[in-house]
Amino acid sequence: MEVKSTEKLRLEIMVDIETASLKENAAWLEVSAVPFRLDGEKVSDLQSYTAIVDMMSCYMAGMDVNGCQEFWQAQDPKAVVRLVNGEKKPIARVADELYHYLAALQEQYEVEIWAQGIDFECPKLKWVFRKFVEKDPPYSYWNKSDARTFCNKMGIKKEDFEFEGVKHSSLDDCCHQIKKVNAAYDILYPKRFIDDAKKENK
Repeated sequence: MEVKSTEKLRLEIMVDIETASLKENAAWLEVSAVPFRLDGEKVSDLQSYTAIVDMMSCYMAGMDVNGCQEFWQAQDPKAVVRLVNGEKKPIARVADELYHYLAALQEQYEVEIWAQGIDFECPKLKWVFRKFVEKDPPYSYWNKSDARTFCNKMGIKKEDFEFEGVKHSSLDDCCHQIKKVNAAYDILYPKRFIDDAKKENK
């Protein structure tokens, strides 16, 4: 009798959070989550999640709003204008939407969370989900990867990649990080081996 595999397909998700503070309970300014695969780029048939957050709602919820003023003053004005003029959502709504977005993907796939530095994004995700959804993150705690470390280990230099879009726009940052991670993965597992394996399995 044939035994069907119950293993889920793997799905990578790049997450970027722009904040007003460096603390775990930092006020969010913007967040994006972009699905991708390590042998390609963005997954075109899966929608990304992105939202600009109403910082006043963060302040009213007791989140930290201090510590990054000088940083934001030194950034491209386009990034700041987007955050100021864009349509904003309350942090509680963003937390709920993002939680259910990730939970829905986790039901279908073995989700791996990537971030430029997992010690920045992941603690903030956990804090916000516990605060506003009253649940732990909807992905396995061991499925987290640091994009910066992975790229550094593979010798990927940021100056080798032209940035497309606006820096510190969370969606543009995610797409840029995906590009670098895929380049690092190609060094570790050259695409020609992946292509050969695909041909053999046809």
